[in-house]
Amino acid sequence: MRLDLSKITIAPDRQRRDLADIPPLAESIARIGLINPIILTEANVLVAGERRLRAIQSLGWTSLAPTQYRYTNKMEWHELEAIELEENIKRRDITWQEQCNAVQRYHKVRGEVVGESWDIRACAAEIGLEYSYVCKLLSIAEEAAKNPEVLKANKASVAVGMVARAKERRVAAALESIGVEEPTPEPKKPGAAPKVPAAPAHPFLNTDFMDWAKTYKGIPFNFIHCDFPYGINFDKSVGMNKADPERYDDSPEYYKLLLTVGLPSLPISQEAHLMFWFSMNHYPLTLLTLKQMGWRVNEFPLIWAKSDNSGIIPDARRGPRRNYETAFIASRGDRPIVSPVSNIWYGARGPAEHTSSKPVAMLSHFFRMFIDGTSRVLDPTCGSGNAMKAAQAMGAKQVLGIERDPTFFADTVRRWSVPKEDDDVDVDL
Repeated sequence: MRLDLSKITIAPDRQRRDLADIPPLAESIARIGLINPIILTEANVLVAGERRLRAIQSLGWTSLAPTQYRYTNKMEWHELEAIELEENIKRRDITWQEQCNAVQRYHKVRGEVVGESWDIRACAAEIGLEYSYVCKLLSIAEEAAKNPEVLKANKASVAVGMVARAKERRVAAALESIGVEEPTPEPKKPGAAPKVPAAPAHPFLNTDFMDWAKTYKGIPFNFIHCDFPYGINFDKSVGMNKADPERYDDSPEYYKLLLTVGLPSLPISQEAHLMFWFSMNHYPLTLLTLKQMGWRVNEFPLIWAKSDNSGIIPDARRGPRRNYETAFIASRGDRPIVSPVSNIWYGARGPAEHTSSKPVAMLSHFFRMFIDGTSRVLDPTCGSGNAMKAAQAMGAKQVLGIERDPTFFADTVRRWSVPKEDDDVDVDL
């Protein structure tokens, strides 16, 4: 039965005298409901919740629903758990993450006590929150167990979007694996011990990616990181500050070949993202070609702004140094991103371990949009291998880097397990 507020007695000797911030508390209750019940003796003497009582009176409430008050002699331990004595000092609105955790815990505890009849609607009714809101909080908590990044969102609505995108990505990953045949193991010879192939110590192949693509039969990749030669004749330049002698053909003609023949040859999922580094010299060509291939291209590129003043000066007498590099992001199908980030990263290149080396911290910043536990990552010209290092650290399901040059490949394998100082540096604009 509902309890008339006029029947509640407040003892004159209560220790608490300062009932501060009643208006903000009333606004909170009006917005999200009375989360914790008011606690009374059997004689309706207030035990806990005076500030909540004053707040609901200021809202014009005249009575309490059965779920909004409790008698001390009828309270179980799990009900006391839900109160947490927040009124003992001074109530502050808890963060959405704390509320998410509290609702999940309460739902679990009450489910264990009540049994099969307990469901989300019952939980919402008991704690005084909207059913749809409780569903969202529980879905966030469930996803956070797999992906803690969800809890870094600045508000619950952003986290809800991340949860929805994550579920879509998992469904797509499951669908793309259907019908893919696993390699058939060789038949065992009688009396011979089975040969167990050694696990690779690194995720790299030393071959030409276009040759490799012709024979690949596995599950297609859903994130492609392309850092082809830019087609700006860098291999013919003189006096550049380079890590190694240029080992790639960097002519415009070879860039067009990689773009128009190499990229389409890759085993790419129907639901996939592409991060494609390019020179602004070839902006129109690259944009048009990617669109003609069926990629949905964001025409505002990602930008790596170099804080160490490194870059190319095309004409020292007539123009500035170009202290930035650009990459298109593109998608196939309707694969959602993991989480939006700034399209600019500001930081230094770090050690020049490769001609076109990209820092792990910068790659990690942009990869936050694309990589989670469902990601199958391919870099067909992996160079320093930093993209693979960043992807693996972010929990990608599969990573593969292909490097044609044997010297670069050997250096990449050697550096694979060695941490770098810039790996955890991430500066956003």
